[in-house]
Amino acid sequence: MEKVKIVQKLYEQGFLEDHEEILISNGFEDAIIGVTTVSPKSIVYDYYKAIDLIMKEDSDIDLDEAVDWLDDHTSVDLGKSTPIFIKLL
Repeated sequence: MEKVKIVQKLYEQGFLEDHEEILISNGFEDAIIGVTTVSPKSIVYDYYKAIDLIMKEDSDIDLDEAVDWLDDHTSVDLGKSTPIFIKLL
């Protein structure tokens, strides 16, 4: 699903108020598992699903490289609405 549709859906379902904005990480739309309940809202991703998406996008990347890439890119602070990647138990 494209980003615009995701954001529209979040507003329609009441996950975001009219004045709220949210950051969505490129290429990980299929790994979205939710939205935080605290303000400012952040998109929450399944870490392992994101790893899978990285490996599907580039078949030359192995598991260790995908983990390293995701860890490097998710450690960047993008401000109050920084997306969250969660390792599900």
